[in-house]
Amino acid sequence: MSELISRDVVLHVAWLARLFLTDEQIEAMTKQFNEILSYFRKLDRVDTSNVPLELYVTPLKDITREDIVEASLNPDEALKNAPKREGKYFKAPKMM
Repeated sequence: MSELISRDVVLHVAWLARLFLTDEQIEAMTKQFNEILSYFRKLDRVDTSNVPLELYVTPLKDITREDIVEASLNPDEALKNAPKREGKYFKAPKMM
């Protein structure tokens, strides 16, 4: 397996992420990154030319309900439990 990620690259990424790694962790990360990249290289070689493009991986498409306009509460009903109100509106404390 040819090494694509070097120890220096791992050290640089660790420095960017403000990670403090031991020498053992650096060696392990270098090996793991290169193993991950080797799997991607295997995937790159798979022939997908006859595989149809799928936008959904499940048979569900759009499961939202239909938007139906219905009557809403009148202002008195909507405000009947409000602790404070001013005319047809809720009254709340000023924020600024």
